Amino acid sequence: MLLEYIEQISATAGAIAAGLVGALMKRAHLTRENGKPFWTRDIFIEIPIAIGMGIIGAGLAEVMGLTGMPAAAITAMSGYLGPPAIDWVFKLTLERKLK
Repeated sequence: MLLEYIEQISATAGAIAAGLVGALMKRAHLTRENGKPFWTRDIFIEIPIAIGMGIIGAGLAEVMGLTGMPAAAITAMSGYLGPPAIDWVFKLTLERKLK
């Protein structure tokens, strides 16, 4: 029981870390392309979003049956793409189910 709890905490921490890495990659990309400063107050607003996207990405990877680096890649990608990508996926899913 304790081991399962520790594994769940570890998986959640990994998902959060991957989501944060994805968000930092996006921030670095925007800095390079648009000259947007990397360190601004906005970064504190992006942290909770990145954490949430990491958890969503980990859930998506679990549904897909991925483990290890493929799961980490999906999770980081979720952090990079952000909420608009999740909105798009839900919209497509709903449109397909309603047809």
